[in-house]
Amino acid sequence: MMKVIVFAVTFTVATATFKPHHHHHFIPPGPGDSRSPCPALNALANHGYLPRNGLDWNATEVVQTLKDVYNVDPSLGSGLALAAVFLTGNTSTQSFSLGEYSGKEAVSRGIGLSHHNRIEHDASLSRADAFTGDNHSFNATMYCNLKRIAAKLNGGAFNTDVLSLHRFNQYQASKVNPDFTFGPTQWFLGYGEAALSLNVFGKNNTATAAAFDSFFAKERIPDDFIKNSIALTPKILFLSALEVYNKNPVPIQGIDTLPQKLDGSECFILKLIQGTFPDAAQDLINYIANNTGRDLPANCTVV
Repeated sequence: MMKVIVFAVTFTVATATFKPHHHHHFIPPGPGDSRSPCPALNALANHGYLPRNGLDWNATEVVQTLKDVYNVDPSLGSGLALAAVFLTGNTSTQSFSLGEYSGKEAVSRGIGLSHHNRIEHDASLSRADAFTGDNHSFNATMYCNLKRIAAKLNGGAFNTDVLSLHRFNQYQASKVNPDFTFGPTQWFLGYGEAALSLNVFGKNNTATAAAFDSFFAKERIPDDFIKNSIALTPKILFLSALEVYNKNPVPIQGIDTLPQKLDGSECFILKLIQGTFPDAAQDLINYIANNTGRDLPANCTVV
């Protein structure tokens, strides 16, 4: 009986501390590898969960990898991956790439995640604006500013208070950029990335300094990383993003006030798509619906 108990305890501990990247060693990107402004995606490439060169990632494989490594619910992962395909990739192959491309390469591969104002955006957490000439490389100065806020407000750890103030400061700093754009899409992506960082690199809207340092500065999955036991759904992401925003709100082009309650996060996403891409909105909505089997609601009412 004692052996059974010992085995059960050992098995439970081993399961709880399982590192999903155990067989995926970290290798920094080489000269020919592409990377994006997103440290979570770059880390997947650096560990070989998805092609290390960062090129032609298949949307279906991306959705499964986000689930397996980060526990991003497929309802969220599929929307993000397919939006990346539609806005920056190749819809024929349902793939996208991490860099930025032009000319003949863009015809076959797509314009890439680093292309400005599709998914990449101004006032990033750790990247400079496109106006500066480098909108995809890690910016140590910006990250040090974030760490100083974390040290002052939360003993060095990261939470919604920390991310909210940093995002507010980034917005203010970007106002000197003559090409600065911050509309509904930039709001969703900017505050969404803050929410995703807290709930993928940590849990319950809190992450340690060690986790953030590893993901942001090194784009490496920490050795002691354990994915969140609660899947990150669209609703969780939206509510977390809204919490970050509401603590230090900033003006959003085209929106007077941001409602604090909606009848569902899918409705909010639908409104963003319709307001930001009026010419391509229905095509994007149909593309996501056709490839996920999930229809976005036709009628959404703000409450």
